[in-house]
Amino acid sequence: MGYVAIIKEQGYRFGKQAVMWAKPRLRTPAQCERWSHIVAIAHNHLVLARDVVEVLLHPWESKHRPPTPQQVRRGMNIGKAKRFPVVRKTPKLPNLIPR
Repeated sequence: MGYVAIIKEQGYRFGKQAVMWAKPRLRTPAQCERWSHIVAIAHNHLVLARDVVEVLLHPWESKHRPPTPQQVRRGMNIGKAKRFPVVRKTPKLPNLIPR
């Protein structure tokens, strides 16, 4: 029973961190349920893509175990959602050439 609980906890952690399960602010229970289904579908696609994707392993990760969904996500080059870049004004330079 303990092994099943560990697997569930890892699934929740992956869903929250990598697939952004808890990120959106949903208003209705129907939206929450729909979003949970979308996250589950994304997770299933990552699990099914294990054999298709060339997995990128870190030096400390084992090559002898089946790839995790996180490793498959890295291999598919799927990143996290990025914020829009902040446009900043360039600093005003002093007038070096007299007019």
